[in-house]
Amino acid sequence: IMKRILSISLICLLLSCKSGNSINQKVEFNIVQVPIIQENDTVISNELRFYKISSAFNSMQLMYDNYGDWDMNLSGRYQGNIPQLVWKDVNLIDDGKTYTISASGKETLEYFFTSFVILNANGLDALSEKNQSRELIVDYLKSRLKKLGNKKSFNAVYQTKKQS
Repeated sequence: IMKRILSISLICLLLSCKSGNSINQKVEFNIVQVPIIQENDTVISNELRFYKISSAFNSMQLMYDNYGDWDMNLSGRYQGNIPQLVWKDVNLIDDGKTYTISASGKETLEYFFTSFVILNANGLDALSEKNQSRELIVDYLKSRLKKLGNKKSFNAVYQTKKQS
């Protein structure tokens, strides 16, 4: 009888772990302050980080899938093998305003996230609590990340551009 109780307990434990993963499909995110270089000056800006992802490149893939080729490829903010790709003059949330968006990420044993730094047309932090569009921007990116498709086309373009 002890074996049976142990077996049932083990099955319940395994099922609870599995169902916990499938129930929690919500994208976890956080907004953190990071230093960025802007016109030879270092300023503190907000960075939107998503943690429940498949790759640190997800932010770059999202931007490429929705807005095409990037305007700048900068060295990685967190790792040499994960760049910062920058898109300029993006009409992100159809509010008639344009934004500059830096997409990056980090994949290590300790940290795993994809990220966005978003500046408005005046170079101001669009993820600032003072920005009335902040929630719309976060919700838009959150919903796009949930719908992210196959990364093969982005990877092919990125690898080709990286080697040229």
